[in-house]
Amino acid sequence: MKRTISGWILAVVILLSAWSAAGVFAYFTGGDRITNRFGVGYNDVEIREEFPDPDPEDEEITKKVSFVNTGPVDCFARAKLVFGSQEAEDAVRMQMNGGQWKQEADGYYYYQKTLAPGEETEELLLALNVEGEISQEEKEFDLTVYVETVQALAGEDPLTAFSRLTK
Repeated sequence: MKRTISGWILAVVILLSAWSAAGVFAYFTGGDRITNRFGVGYNDVEIREEFPDPDPEDEEITKKVSFVNTGPVDCFARAKLVFGSQEAEDAVRMQMNGGQWKQEADGYYYYQKTLAPGEETEELLLALNVEGEISQEEKEFDLTVYVETVQALAGEDPLTAFSRLTK
């Protein structure tokens, strides 16, 4: 009879072990799936300029430069204008638009308004005035227009937005 009781106890222990193992296995393998879909915004800007062929004899050269937000999110813009030579930089004065553009200590001009998708800035540069002595070879000079954008967050100003890039 002791064998029968031992057999029953052994059978109960095996059944309980199997039932516990099945529960533990179910706990570790069970779960729900949730698929989150999201898109990433990006900044894109296009440089617009009006630059008719200049007359080498003119003291003022028309060159109007503005920027258009062609991306899907609001952004801030900053721009820098760089001459190709020191001689040209010394002899030419840039006629800037003082409206929404503000030059900061880092040499960039910051547009003070948020640019919505499809929106265009005010013109940054209006004209170039040749005021100093410039050689005939240097009368044809390069002026590079460099622009950067950063996504605008609510309640942020342009300097704060661009400072996030360096952190």
